[in-house]
Amino acid sequence: MTDVCQRLLRKRWINISRFKEAKRIGIIVGLKSSQMNVSVACRIKELLEQNGYSAILLCATEVIPETLASFTDLDAFVEISCPRISTDDQERYRKPILNPEEVMIALGKKRWEDYTKGMALEEWH
Repeated sequence: MTDVCQRLLRKRWINISRFKEAKRIGIIVGLKSSQMNVSVACRIKELLEQNGYSAILLCATEVIPETLASFTDLDAFVEISCPRISTDDQERYRKPILNPEEVMIALGKKRWEDYTKGMALEEWH
């Protein structure tokens, strides 16, 4: 489990680093009733724009790599509806896709160490 955890964290760090280099960000709001968190999406959009990014809101019933690939003018994505989408099958996404907490790390509003604290390797045994 330790190797799996380390690999996941490395990939998340790489995606956060790639996200920082992006210029245009798509913020995906899920259309399922339990996933439609427009207020979080608007707050993320505001924070991104305050930090020099161009951000647009997108709506989706299903977030899959094939759908996101059609947004050729966007450099990265923030996925609001389900935090697991950014980690599950992350190799299938061509562009960085972060959850809101990872965006806070990319913007310097949260420390990476605080994010990974709950994922301490000792806790995964």
